[in-house]
Amino acid sequence: MSAKDETIFLLHTAAEIEHSLMVQYLYSAFSLPSISPQREWFDILLKIAIQEMGHLMAVQNMLLGLGAPLNFEREDFPFNEFYPSSSSSNRSPCRRWQSTS
Repeated sequence: MSAKDETIFLLHTAAEIEHSLMVQYLYSAFSLPSISPQREWFDILLKIAIQEMGHLMAVQNMLLGLGAPLNFEREDFPFNEFYPSSSSSNRSPCRRWQSTS
């Protein structure tokens, strides 16, 4: 697999994740009752959903720049094992943030 193909694959994966997150935040925001103590969360959830829309747009723009097809598909929640999770990751923290003690 060429570097370009791998980049396109990863951007398609990122698009699916961003799309899924956006939908979940929108669903959460519009699931709140009209009158409740948690109603103030609506604005917060909506702002986060809008940020996810921006991330999705950025990924789509990168795909366009590479001449790749756009991707608006998404996995249903809960995600399958295909998507990486922090528990299956063997990455270590960036040295910049590691303690020097």
